[in-house]
Amino acid sequence: MEVIKIGIVENEGNFRTFLVENLSDFAEIAVWKSAEECYNDEQVASLQLILLDIGLPHMNGIELLKLLKVQYPDLKILIISGLNSDNTVFDALKFGANGYIWKNETKNLRECVEIILAGGSFMSPSIGVRVMHYFRSKVPINSDEVLSAREKQVLELVITGFKVNTISDQLGITVGTTRKHINNIYAKLQVSNRIQLLKKANEMGYR
Repeated sequence: MEVIKIGIVENEGNFRTFLVENLSDFAEIAVWKSAEECYNDEQVASLQLILLDIGLPHMNGIELLKLLKVQYPDLKILIISGLNSDNTVFDALKFGANGYIWKNETKNLRECVEIILAGGSFMSPSIGVRVMHYFRSKVPINSDEVLSAREKQVLELVITGFKVNTISDQLGITVGTTRKHINNIYAKLQVSNRIQLLKKANEMGYR
């Protein structure tokens, strides 16, 4: 049976000890307090996985991630960080991290490590939601495919500035039906307020 070898790059002593105690019963553990120590250690070549903090002194975790993925493309890397920044999360995933979890959400650490070692990926739930919203925002919405003919009429009147009662009169439908169409438009265009709706409509070619 192949021996599992895991590296930990973490400069905070108590958390480093916590990680070692939770993983040492099923893997050989190598530990470094800085990115430089890890990068210059030849034993990295024998590892299957590295648990990597972002907020390290001098070279940070993202910089080390990029270097390691170039030198050891098959090495799996799990980010464990307390940095709550979208840019940090997306940079880590962009540069090849196999997973990303918050330091305060490590109760399923063993499961997370096993999933990544098996070839999967793992993210804290709140990070997964951020990633989903990010990619949804990048998908162009075609109103011809998303909105019904009536919803397009309602949208055109809404962005022109008409109130619900006026739209109802214009289209010969009830106020309740008009409100239902407007709610459907908000949901289908993935917006939550009028400003977002006007911006989305402008992107779709409505003027």
